[in-house]
Amino acid sequence: MNLICAIDKETSAKKTYSKISEVLKAINKNNISHWLMPTQGFKLRAEINHFFDVNSIQGRIVFESDVIESLVRSVVDKIGIAFLPLVYVPKELEDKSLYSFGPKKG
Repeated sequence: MNLICAIDKETSAKKTYSKISEVLKAINKNNISHWLMPTQGFKLRAEINHFFDVNSIQGRIVFESDVIESLVRSVVDKIGIAFLPLVYVPKELEDKSLYSFGPKKG
């Protein structure tokens, strides 16, 4: 599971951060946290909600879906950012249309 963002000027600057906590602080500070989330009832959503609570992460949820591929497409289209399993974005990471923050293996 990694934080997945589309590549743009704002995201490129964040590549210099070495820890996910630094990236999340920058996202909260710059008020760019437009989140794409799995719908309520999914285990992934419960885990993300817990992570947000523990780390005091805020932001506006702009899209929810029970289809992970639609969340991926929304990140590619720069609608927002999302925590996603890396297995869903290998091609996008390889062609650098998306960038991931977190452990290399997720």
